[in-house]
Amino acid sequence: VVLPLVDQYFKNHRLYFLSTAIRPISSGGHASNKEKEMVTSLFCKLGLLVRHRISLFGSHATSIVNCLHILGQTLDARTVMKTGLEMVKAALRAFFDNAAEDLEKTLENLKQGQFTHSHSQPKGVTQIINYTSVALLPVLSSLFEHIGQNLFGEDLILDDVQVSCYRILNSLYSLGTNNSIYVERQRPALGECLAAFSGAFPVAFLEPELNKFNNYSIYITKGSQDRTALDLPSQVGEMCPVIPSLEKSLEEIMDLAESGLHYTQMPHVMEVVC
Repeated sequence: VVLPLVDQYFKNHRLYFLSTAIRPISSGGHASNKEKEMVTSLFCKLGLLVRHRISLFGSHATSIVNCLHILGQTLDARTVMKTGLEMVKAALRAFFDNAAEDLEKTLENLKQGQFTHSHSQPKGVTQIINYTSVALLPVLSSLFEHIGQNLFGEDLILDDVQVSCYRILNSLYSLGTNNSIYVERQRPALGECLAAFSGAFPVAFLEPELNKFNNYSIYITKGSQDRTALDLPSQVGEMCPVIPSLEKSLEEIMDLAESGLHYTQMPHVMEVVC
C-alpha cells in the first residue's frame, strides 16, 4: 500500500518539489526548503534500507526501487546543498560514498572469481550481486540523469562527493569492460549508468588536461594538503587510471567501425565506450 502510494504521489507532484520562487516549473507553486529537505532525507533513508535489507522485500523489491527512482528524480540538489541542514547534506554525501564502496566490492568479488551460479556462493556475495543489479545501477542511472538534466552537478558533485563519484566512475568502467558472465548480463545497464554519469559530472574526466580551467574540479577547489588528506593522487590524470582518454576512446570506436567486427567480439565498445 505505502510504496505504490509514495511512488504515485511523487510522480504527480514532482515539479512542485523541483520548483523554486525564481524558477517556477509547476503551476501549483513550489515546495519550501523544508519540504525539499524531507524528500532528500526520505531518499537517503530508503536507499540505506534497501542497501542493507533488499532481501527482505522479496517480490516487492521492484516497488521500493521504483520509489527510489522517483524520489531521486524529485531531489532539488541545488537548494538542499546550498541551504539544507548539515545532517541532510551529510546523508546525501553518504549515499554516494556507499555507492562507491558497493561498486568496489562488486568489482573485487568479480576479480576474485566469487560470482558463480552455484548454491555454495557466499551469502554476502549473493546479496551484493542482487543489490547492485536490482537497485544500485538503475537508481544511480536515474539519479545521474536527473542531476545532468537540471545542471545540479556544479552544486552537488564537489569536494568529497566528487571523490566518491570518481570511485564510482572507475568501478563502472572496470565492470563494464570485464568479460565475466555476470557482466555480460549487466553490461547494458553499466553502459547506461556511465552515459548518465558523463552528463552529470562537472569535470572533463576524459580530458584531464583541461581541468586546470575547471572551477569545479577538486584539484582547483582544494589545496595540496587538503587533497593529501583525502588520499588523492598528486595529478588529476591519475584519478581515472583505468579509463582511456577521449582520443583513445574515439580510436576504439573507429577501429570497431572499420573492422566490421561483430558485437560479441567487442561488446564493451558497443555498450560502454560508445
